[in-house]
Amino acid sequence: MSKDSQQSQQSEEVDLGQLFKLIGRMFDNFFKFCGKILYKLFLAFVWCVFFAKTHIITIIVAAIIGFCIGFTKEKLSKPIFKSSIIIKQNYDTGKALNNTIDYYNNLILASDSLALNKKLGIDSKDVNGISGFNMETVLSENQQRKLYYDYIKEVDSVFILETDFETFLENSNNYDFEEQKITILANSNRDFSGVLRRIIKNVESIPYFKLEKQKDSLEIIIRERAVLESLKESDSLRKTYQRVLESKLNQQPLSGSQTSVTIDNTKDNNETKEFELFNSNLVLRKELALIGRQKSDKANIIDIISIEQSEGILDISVSFFGRKTTKKVVYSILFAFLAVAFLSIREFIRFLDKYKNEI
Repeated sequence: MSKDSQQSQQSEEVDLGQLFKLIGRMFDNFFKFCGKILYKLFLAFVWCVFFAKTHIITIIVAAIIGFCIGFTKEKLSKPIFKSSIIIKQNYDTGKALNNTIDYYNNLILASDSLALNKKLGIDSKDVNGISGFNMETVLSENQQRKLYYDYIKEVDSVFILETDFETFLENSNNYDFEEQKITILANSNRDFSGVLRRIIKNVESIPYFKLEKQKDSLEIIIRERAVLESLKESDSLRKTYQRVLESKLNQQPLSGSQTSVTIDNTKDNNETKEFELFNSNLVLRKELALIGRQKSDKANIIDIISIEQSEGILDISVSFFGRKTTKKVVYSILFAFLAVAFLSIREFIRFLDKYKNEI
């Protein structure tokens, strides 16, 4: 038995030794692999540094040429003036408003000045000067996060785990948010505030939204009447309890030698009921104030918050990777990138030429 146990111990020691050697080789190969990657990255960095050092003048010249071309285009192209209006949607008009803006843009692309003149009620000269419409939300990221937190309070807790803020934004359309900014782009700095107001009026004239406004107004009126009736009854009951308490106080003996004992706690019950009526009256008045606010909010289908640059301001900016910049900067970056791409391809072809005889 002792010999067998010794042999088993030796075999286990051999197995553990081989296992440790295998683990050591794995770590050694892993570190060698990481070292090769770092070495290749270092060589690539050095190549980029020498490439930039060799061709820096060419890249700068290309950027300057792009800057000059962008500057020339800004001077020769027609000026674009922007007029904006900020609105608040009290009803679910976002999709209809977005479709209306797209419809007007399609009419501009089709050069259908008669249809635009009919829809917007402006002269043909002004119609031909309009180059497009745009609509975007003016809510900041913090305001959008607040809407997200309000949203997750209303949905199921299991669904919350699958909906983060980014998913919420992806599933939400830009026009779903209440506050929007509508911009008109034109070739002149005329006052286009009337056109912007006409767009709002056209959306408000849609029968569906007019019907929704009528239904909401009727509901608010019915709720207001119900609350007023409840307040009237509550005040009447409170006055009744006050008269009861006053009559009981008057019936109490005036002599200090006499003693009055209340067995059934009637006085305490009356005071408790009066307090409950007071709280109920307070709740009803808060409800009435809330109804007044809702009535004000639902008075218009779309509220105009402000009209910015009604006469239009010159806009020379362009969108570049989601950021606003000028054509000069865009063309400078574009020409510099093209120069780097051309020089890189040329260097790569030279590198291949060194090994073409070995193929």
